Amino acid sequence: MNDEYIYLKEKTLRRYIAQNERKLYGKEYEFGAAIILKNFYQLEKGLDCVIGFKINPKYRNLYVNRIESISDEEVKTLLEKHTLENDPVDIGISPSIKLANNRSIVWPFQLKRFGHYQNEKDTKGLIKFFSKIRDKYSKSSIVLAIFFDGHKGIDLEEVWNKIKLQDFPFKRIMFINTDKNPDGIWKFHIGELWPNYGYNEYDINDLVKTVVSL
Repeated sequence: MNDEYIYLKEKTLRRYIAQNERKLYGKEYEFGAAIILKNFYQLEKGLDCVIGFKINPKYRNLYVNRIESISDEEVKTLLEKHTLENDPVDIGISPSIKLANNRSIVWPFQLKRFGHYQNEKDTKGLIKFFSKIRDKYSKSSIVLAIFFDGHKGIDLEEVWNKIKLQDFPFKRIMFINTDKNPDGIWKFHIGELWPNYGYNEYDINDLVKTVVSL
């Protein structure tokens, strides 16, 4: 695995959320998106995955090679004090084992939340949102994942047609959305805006699994 990251299992992160949910101050959406993306990649790649957080290099030796033994108190310190701040990468998803030829793979993500804090929560607002992002970041191989939270009707095909993404700083733009089917059952939609447009529908239990033994 990439040594810029310290990796946590899903149940470890869930336990931290459960123990500290009143003090997360908006970070819960980021952790929730991390769990969703981890399970999405497990389904897509057919590999067990873990969630990586960029570690401040001076603290790395405290945690390296300890994915199984890291304590709850250490997880709290890691996530609240020892990760890199203001880094383009919020989380990385990685297979829990090295693949052929000793390759270490990590899929890096910048996570954004749309709808909760924006005044304009519709298609026009999302187009403006992307314009601001384009001006803020440098070109990279990072994937931008947008978590839709409280939006008021977005036509994603219209967004795809209207924004000029060829010069966008991120390698891909993905989105995560929840919606009710006509039968009233909640579903997750995970899709892509760039370089292509499309999405798949998932049962919530496939992506937000209940971990009984925390």
